[in-house]
Amino acid sequence: MLALHGLTVEFPAIAGPPKTVIRNLDLDIAAGEIFGLVGESGAGKTTLARSLLRLPPEPGRIASGAILFKGRDLMQLGESELERMRGRDLSMIVPNPRSELNPLIPVGDQIMTMARVHLKASRRDAHRMALDILRAVQIPDPERRMTAFPHEMSGGMAQRIVIAISLVCSPSFIVSDDATSGLDVTVQAQVLDLLSKLAAERGSAMLFITRDIGITAHFCRRVAVMYNGEIMVWRRATPFSSSLAIPTLSC
Repeated sequence: MLALHGLTVEFPAIAGPPKTVIRNLDLDIAAGEIFGLVGESGAGKTTLARSLLRLPPEPGRIASGAILFKGRDLMQLGESELERMRGRDLSMIVPNPRSELNPLIPVGDQIMTMARVHLKASRRDAHRMALDILRAVQIPDPERRMTAFPHEMSGGMAQRIVIAISLVCSPSFIVSDDATSGLDVTVQAQVLDLLSKLAAERGSAMLFITRDIGITAHFCRRVAVMYNGEIMVWRRATPFSSSLAIPTLSC
């Protein structure tokens, strides 16, 4: 589904050579796979996540490498084609829904906009799709929540809205960037189960980025540890089980 070859991302420096934050990184994720990526703050996880969509944090730039999505190198595509793919084929779940949701627009309209822009759906069809995805992410009373504003929702519910926006177009590849870090343990478990279920139902692959290696141990089939812009360790877990027991990891 997605493969990186020699990806290098740099940030300019006031004096001296650019600062390299991702170095010659190789990575491959199969269709339907949930791949875990863990690392401390500053390891380059978010830079990698945004670079997959060819949107490295400003003023960073992708200096070299290939980003292959279904065999096509995203580095060779024009911006207009990339804009059509983002949200439709490649989607991202952000860690802070309060900063990403527009506070002046009802959440239903924000979900509908994704369907209308990327799928060219009519307003009636977009409204139906928005209701369906709200039910899928287990938002109670979805008809009433369609007209709610972000500030009227709890943190867990706002995170579910962000997930709904990311999944309404049934993307083939999802980047989850520390999406559960701000949630309490109970809501976190619900969101993880939800992501796993929806990814399986829709046949999506996922890069699951987190700082909690305990989560990846029973949620992801493969796990990589990132440090200082490089993949340091790879692990393969046993087949996923709903049991809370952490599976044995082997090199």
